[in-house]
Formats: sequence, C-alpha cells, structure tokens
Amino acid sequence: MSLFLATLGPGTLSLCFMTAYHTDPVEQYLSAARDLLASIGFTQIRSAGVLAATVLGPGGIIHIFGSGYSGLLAQEVFYRGGELVAVNLILDPRLGFGLGALESTAFERGLDAAEELTESAGFEPGDVGIVISNSGRNALPVKIALRMKAAGMAVIVLANLERSRSEPSWQTAGNFRQRKRWPGSCGRSEGANGPLCDADTVLPCGRLLVILFTLPE
Repeated sequence: MSLFLATLGPGTLSLCFMTAYHTDPVEQYLSAARDLLASIGFTQIRSAGVLAATVLGPGGIIHIFGSGYSGLLAQEVFYRGGELVAVNLILDPRLGFGLGALESTAFERGLDAAEELTESAGFEPGDVGIVISNSGRNALPVKIALRMKAAGMAVIVLANLERSRSEPSWQTAGNFRQRKRWPGSCGRSEGANGPLCDADTVLPCGRLLVILFTLPE
C-alpha cells in the first residue's frame, strides 16, 4: 500500500509574524497557535482518517512511533481514557531522554534498532502505521515508516514537507531523502536573539488527535 503523507500544512511553524499585532506574550502565543491550527489541511486529515478506518475495520490495530520529542505525541494517544484501544505504541527506553539527551539523539539518528523494534511490534498487512518526526531528518523514524510500508500496512506520516528541503537528511532510503527543520516559534521575547517557544507540539498533536477522532465515524 502506498505511503500516505499527512503534511502539516503550507504554513511554517515560525509564528513571529504575530509579534506586530500582540504585545501580550500569552495572547501572542495563543493567537498564533489558533491561526496555525485553523490552517492545517482538513482534506488530508479526513483522508487519513478514512484510510485508517478502512484498514482497521476488519480488526487491525494502529502502530504509532515517534522518537525524541515526537515520542511524546505518540504516547499521547496510547492507553488513556477516551482514546482508541487498538493502539500499539512502539516504545524503547532509548527513545526518550532517561538515558541522556546525547544517547537519545544518537539512537534516533541510527538504523541499528529498526529491525529490533519492527520485529517486536508484530506488523500485519491489516494494520495502520503512524510515524511522527519533528525534524523529519532522523534515520530511525524514516526506516520504521519504510518497514511499515514493506509489511503491507497503510502508513500515515506526520511531517512538514515544506520544511523538508532545508537541511540534509540523516537517511537516504526511498522517497524519504528529505531535509527539514521546524523553527516552531511563537514570538520573540524582549532582549532575545531569536524566536522562542516551540509550536511543533501544538500543531502535530492537534492533527493527530483529529485524525483519530474521525475513526469512529
């Protein structure tokens, strides 16, 4: 089944444009976040929901993966009230920061664990895969998505394709030789040298939850 890319929309995650209109930092952030959430591609969200529902109908499950900060989004929809039961979180202690930031970064930039993680996940052709990658350039999430596709799964990737050409990828497999960087900033602080406050949790998390919300329909 062809890989389905659910991009995060045409707008960048840099929200500095709000600075000129709001002096209050709270309103600046919230207003910018609302604008971004309103700009996401609803057609793609509905398509992703239909794709997942079609595959899950006969009894498949959702396998979800994210590393680093993207792993927080994957955990958001696993084993909690009001969410789907048929969700398998692909989790490994090395994916988080419990062993240190450098260890986690090295882990997601390598390919060594891809085989181990996918074998233990038990991919089946009737399943759906969701891969989240904030940077879009680390080798492990790219490899996981390709393994899902090779297993005959429907695959939904949350990524910002507009940013995919800004930096070299750590992985060159298939169509995923992409380069991206998400500034993800909601404004500037007085005296700061650059934009602050990432929005690369607000936007993909909102999109992920809406995709799953459409499934019961």
